[in-house]
Amino acid sequence: METKVLKPTVENIRICGEAIRRGELVAFPTETVYGLGADAMQKDAAKNIYAAKGRPSDNPLIVHVSRTALALIRAADSPICAPSANTSGAPSPTTASHVLEDMKGKIPYILDGGACKIGIESTVIDLTRETPRLLRPGGLPVEKIKEVVGEIEVVTNASVALCPGMKYKHYAPKAEVFFSAYYDKMTDTIADWYDKIVSRGGKPVIMCLDENAEKYGKRDVITTGASYDDYAHNLFADLRLADERGYGYIIAEGVPDSGIGNSLINRLIKSSGGRII
Repeated sequence: METKVLKPTVENIRICGEAIRRGELVAFPTETVYGLGADAMQKDAAKNIYAAKGRPSDNPLIVHVSRTALALIRAADSPICAPSANTSGAPSPTTASHVLEDMKGKIPYILDGGACKIGIESTVIDLTRETPRLLRPGGLPVEKIKEVVGEIEVVTNASVALCPGMKYKHYAPKAEVFFSAYYDKMTDTIADWYDKIVSRGGKPVIMCLDENAEKYGKRDVITTGASYDDYAHNLFADLRLADERGYGYIIAEGVPDSGIGNSLINRLIKSSGGRII
């Protein structure tokens, strides 16, 4: 199958909407990451998502009904189920080129809307109980949600996957990922780990805020931006960049456990398999 990358013009959105109505898959940008869209009302179309991603069948799908990608939803004339448009377990795609890397030959169309604004997936809240439950921290910090709904229970373990990202290892590049706890001497510990990996013949890189880069001397770094919001925005792209540059190990700086930091910690735990230094 040829995969075409299209600009999101009115005509191309119409073409992609028709493809979704036919049961085909279309990747498209959202404010968080690129989604792999299918008609949520067609059972076989949803199955095609699992096949294209190599996704475990008990990992649920999120459905877009309104207030995202509105033009595409209107063109498809149906709710669109759309997990991230990547190979299952790999870092989520935040550009059309990331999608093409994972989905070339598997889907007919990718709508290229440029880089996603937020860069990590949406926050998922369960409102089916008296006390709302946080199932997945995301681009909207939970503190902001508490201002509207009050107290929120944080779900850390569940016997079944209540939402995407809960049960399986996710967001993992080919390189082995470690990340640091957040404390005053964090950069010293990261530098020591870097040197130990090099002494064993490994090729590591450090992911760090711009302001910390000089603390690592001549060690290889990938700077994640000037703020924690930048870190979140660039996280998945930087994980993919480390693979492109041939690094075998990634050591990521830790962040405070508040605001967007909670979402970053969640993604780093998933991508590293919980390997905290």
